[in-house]
Amino acid sequence: MIDIILLTHNKLENTRRCVEALCLNTSVPFKLTVIDDSTDLTPLYFQGMDNVNYVRLDVEIKSCNQVINIGMKLTQSDPFIFLCNSTFVEKRWLMGVLPLMKRDAKVGIVGFNMMSSPNSMNLALYSIPAPKFIEVAMLPWAAVVIRRASLPEGGLDEETYIGFRGADDLDHCLEIRKRGWKIICNRLGIIYHTPTATGGLDDKSRSETEENARRFARKWRGMPILFAAGENRFQYIEYVNNTHSTSSCAWLTGKNHDLDIRENLTDKEAEGLEYLTSRVCREKMIVADIGSWKGFSTAILAKWVIPYKGMVFAVDHWKGNEGTWNYEVAQANDIFAIFKHNMKALELDDVVYPLVMSSQEASKIFTDEIFDLVFIDADHRYDYIMADIEAWLPKIRKGGIL
Repeated sequence: MIDIILLTHNKLENTRRCVEALCLNTSVPFKLTVIDDSTDLTPLYFQGMDNVNYVRLDVEIKSCNQVINIGMKLTQSDPFIFLCNSTFVEKRWLMGVLPLMKRDAKVGIVGFNMMSSPNSMNLALYSIPAPKFIEVAMLPWAAVVIRRASLPEGGLDEETYIGFRGADDLDHCLEIRKRGWKIICNRLGIIYHTPTATGGLDDKSRSETEENARRFARKWRGMPILFAAGENRFQYIEYVNNTHSTSSCAWLTGKNHDLDIRENLTDKEAEGLEYLTSRVCREKMIVADIGSWKGFSTAILAKWVIPYKGMVFAVDHWKGNEGTWNYEVAQANDIFAIFKHNMKALELDDVVYPLVMSSQEASKIFTDEIFDLVFIDADHRYDYIMADIEAWLPKIRKGGIL
């Protein structure tokens, strides 16, 4: 039987949903320990639940670290599970996790594919090869399986970071990896999570989140951190080894500052794309940019391809997607002409091969398992994203990245 430590802080509706999902969707026997400081009706909800170890704190919970430290003293199983009441587990979320940790004694932490809703996705987890479990650098701790020996002997640090404002869980992951433990993501274990369910989005919360980011940056100076996330975009978190000294954004700007090439891709997202491309570099590499538009992402990919005598296929009909912001822009401007001008100005036209067609049409041209990397940044609407993933996933070689 495995121990599950559940942090609850008001939001009874979240707590009820979380507990009901645990009971319905957890395939192994478990004992639930609830650590609570709620001022709503949460204590009444747990009254009479004989199979729940309910712990009511007289002081306000300051952080997840505090709850994990308390929970470790009240529980016995190794590993154990920590959850926030802002999570909702799906069916088979835990399947295979405990056998994995039994087989591999170096697995310290197992996390999950965290989604904000059934219509969201974590595209960073669509990596090829795509087994159920993949090793990652960092992951959020709203829902994690923890091997006790992977944590510091004296417990988790409760002082360095402001609680419930991020960064502390990422810090733990880097510390744990530094001590030789593996961080694993169960990519098929889906858990829905509402990150601001208890923390909120007021000015104080934002300020404290920014302060945590500064503290994190000071501690891990020399190890740049990438957070590439945005509305209707993938959510990805990874640490970046300094594999390249010059960012693509700076390179493009310095190359020709008059180019009309910048798009909605942020600098941090561009750095993320550059990092992922660096992971698949090899001689005669082949990559595809699905949704090239003015060529910003295409140029990033081409920058890495050139030294390896590879090629970039730029896929776009350059007409914009009807019903989206870029449709009207494409009606008023010759975007394909801008793209070609940019590639020539950047001296990339000998490695970039534009395919003027839809993503679906282009995917049918290529045989399976030939691409080292495919970057999908076309129509961001859910159905179109899913169609693109299904079309291009078979085209990725073993060891490549979608």
